[in-house]
Amino acid sequence: MREEEMIFLGMKPRPKTALERKNDPLVLRQQTRDRYKMVQQQNWMEYEQERKEMTTEIGIVEGHDIKEKMLRERRDWVAEQKALFGKIPAKLDGFHNRFNE
Repeated sequence: MREEEMIFLGMKPRPKTALERKNDPLVLRQQTRDRYKMVQQQNWMEYEQERKEMTTEIGIVEGHDIKEKMLRERRDWVAEQKALFGKIPAKLDGFHNRFNE
């Protein structure tokens, strides 16, 4: 059988026209997906860059305050332990493990 006969009998699909190939929904879907993936990747890179900048900025602006607060907490804990047991603790394991109990 010739190809035209096979197409006529429905044994083989007819070739798509240029307009059908251009407007193929599967191709359009893939193009849309690729575009969204590219935008998603770009947004993720922007997010990561801004997150790193914010982390650096927080470290510069609030780092000293955070360090002072942590030192004050440790000093208060040592003073509390000294008041309870009459001596300064040799190790700070109790300070670090106090929230795990």
